[in-house]
Amino acid sequence: MLRYSFFIMIILFTVNSSAGASEIGPLNVKFNTPYPYDNDRTMVKTYLNVINILRSKPRRCGNKGTFKATVPLKWSDKLYRAASEHAYDMATHNLLNHYGSGKATDITGRRKGHASKASERGKFHGYTYSKAFAFAENIGAGQKNLSEIVKAWMNSPSHCANIMNPNFREMALAKSTNPNTRYKTYWTLDLGYRR
Repeated sequence: MLRYSFFIMIILFTVNSSAGASEIGPLNVKFNTPYPYDNDRTMVKTYLNVINILRSKPRRCGNKGTFKATVPLKWSDKLYRAASEHAYDMATHNLLNHYGSGKATDITGRRKGHASKASERGKFHGYTYSKAFAFAENIGAGQKNLSEIVKAWMNSPSHCANIMNPNFREMALAKSTNPNTRYKTYWTLDLGYRR
């Protein structure tokens, strides 16, 4: 257990959002990582570490109650495709909504014939289920970096509860930017569980 705690501390001090650059993380610590931004629009697997650090300690999520420290999440490329689609769709159409635009960038919605829902995007991108399925989506807009979006989510009881939910086992986080919109930066965090 001591070795695991030490490893978590190493991660805490060595995770960053882009190669060769630095960013102050949610615990006011500089993050370093070998992973770069994906075209500076979508975040890559590095952010798994940040969410798992948050899940590794008990937290109070406002009126949603207190959550015990819980299991770390694994990265899901399928959730990443769903999160990336929605972040890009929001940035393209200046949206801040869990529903897709229903336009060309809402790929799932176009296939369904209506503006997509979060769980539909997950299923469309292969995050399907047989016996059990759980899905949640956190979105945000206007936060310039990882520190700001994580702080916003952890200060929101429902978003915090999604992050701390022990039922979830997988996640993906995506970011998209569009300087010609009100918020400029759009975030989507998808969390899920499949048996």
